[in-house]
Amino acid sequence: IPSCWDQEFIKESVAWDIKTQGVNGHPASPHSGSYLVRMRDLNWDYPVTKLVTCPLNLSGASTPVLKFWHTQEAWDSNQDVLRVYYRTAATSAWVLLATYTGSISSWTMETISLPNPSSAYYIAFEANIGNAYGVCLDDIEIWKNDCTVNTWTGRKSRDWFSPSNWSCGVIPMITTDISIPAGMSNYPLISVTGAVCRTLTVSTGAVLEMN
Repeated sequence: IPSCWDQEFIKESVAWDIKTQGVNGHPASPHSGSYLVRMRDLNWDYPVTKLVTCPLNLSGASTPVLKFWHTQEAWDSNQDVLRVYYRTAATSAWVLLATYTGSISSWTMETISLPNPSSAYYIAFEANIGNAYGVCLDDIEIWKNDCTVNTWTGRKSRDWFSPSNWSCGVIPMITTDISIPAGMSNYPLISVTGAVCRTLTVSTGAVLEMN
C-alpha cells in the first residue's frame, strides 16, 4: 500500500493488504496489473477498517469523480460490506458517500461523484468484514471530469496523444469521440487509450496531419 495512505482501525485491528488474488480465487486475479488490495478475516470478530487515501488537491475540479473496481462475494450466507467516505480536511468528520451491501462476485466498476472538492480531500474505503470472501479493490482513480470542450493545441498526429496535448488533461479512446470541423473527413491518428473526451475543437491556426 502506498506509504502516504493510512489505515484507521474502527473495530479490531485487521489491516487491508496487497494480494495477487482473492481468497480461494475469489476473484482469481486483479482487475489489471499484478496486485489488488484486500481486507478479509475469518476470526468471527467482524473487524472494520478504513483504507484512507493521501490528501488530494481537488480545488481545481468542478465535478470530480471517484472510479474504482470492486468485488465482495458472499460465502454461504456471510456477506462483507464496503462503505466509502470523504472529508475535506484532515480534521474534518467523515461523510458517507456510498454503501455496498450485496454480493459482487466479479470485478465491477463503481463510480461516485465527489462533492465539496477541496485542496486537502480524503477518501476512505471502509470494509465491514462479515466472514465472506473479503472486500477487494483495484484501479482506484480520481477523474477531474470537468472538461466539456477540449481544444487541440496544434500538435501533429505524429506527436501522438498524451495528457500534455489536451487542455483538460485526458486522452480520447476512439476516433468517434473526436469531432472534426466541417470539410475535414479524416481523423488524427489515435495511438493511446485513456479517458474519453467527447468533443474536440481545433484551435484557430492548428495544423492537422492526416493519415
